[in-house]
Amino acid sequence: MGLRYHLKKRLHLKDASATSRLASKFDRWVWRQRQAALVRSLGIATIVTTPDIPLMELDLTAFHDAYMYWELYRRGAYEPETTVLLRNVLFPGDTFVDVGANNGYYSLLASGKVGPTGTVMSFEPSFRAMARLLHNRGLLGEGGKNITAFRYALGDFDGDGLLDDNPANDAWSRLAWQSHESHDKELSRVGIHRLDSLLPNTKVVNVAKIDVEGGELDVVRGMQDTIRRSPRIGLIVEWSPDREEAAELFRVLTEDLGLTVSAIDTVRHEPGYLLRRVQDRKDLDYDTNIWCTKAVGQ
Repeated sequence: MGLRYHLKKRLHLKDASATSRLASKFDRWVWRQRQAALVRSLGIATIVTTPDIPLMELDLTAFHDAYMYWELYRRGAYEPETTVLLRNVLFPGDTFVDVGANNGYYSLLASGKVGPTGTVMSFEPSFRAMARLLHNRGLLGEGGKNITAFRYALGDFDGDGLLDDNPANDAWSRLAWQSHESHDKELSRVGIHRLDSLLPNTKVVNVAKIDVEGGELDVVRGMQDTIRRSPRIGLIVEWSPDREEAAELFRVLTEDLGLTVSAIDTVRHEPGYLLRRVQDRKDLDYDTNIWCTKAVGQ
């Protein structure tokens, strides 16, 4: 059972959001100690390779990159269940959309799977994260030419807004009206677009990964036409039950779009994942990634 469960039980916290905030603060403190230790032992940057990515540089002064290094060292992959799933659902010639691409881990993985005839579209509004993504794309040489990077956010309208570019961890950056945290804000103006506005009305997407720190509902709303015209699309969506928009996100996915939702759960003691079908939002009472697909013939 997770840290949130134990905090709630031991400290008798009835408010789920208070439990989540306390757990998050503790998590961050622990990871800052680990990050400092990594920088002391390895320096500010290190090159890594994975079974799916031939070359990638991690900036260990960036919280997300340091966490990713620790995951690669400890578990052999970053988010291993999601990594294995993506490895098995992408094929040569596919189109992959990476929303909230950060340093490009999933974009680089997808690049190798879809090959030179495929397309990877990477969306990342944070300037710092985009710089690392472009650097990592360059490390792939010719192999990275199927990745097109866009430094703006996806949402449910076309215009612009303010990005709360978290100085402690750009993986937590989000549009300002989606931010509920009290860290020191670094606001920068960024473009916001609907995916439906960017793609031709004949373009299909095979897989999209959406991890935008609370803006997942807006992204899904802005790509509904793309989802409807893509016959075998699959969505990997970050899920957090404590967020205000969680109920509406689940309703839009299942009712408006008619998608089947499965939790991407861990298979203990072996590298892999278990897709657990979820029919009721109340069964998703923990943070995870979810896999959303169409029924056969839909």
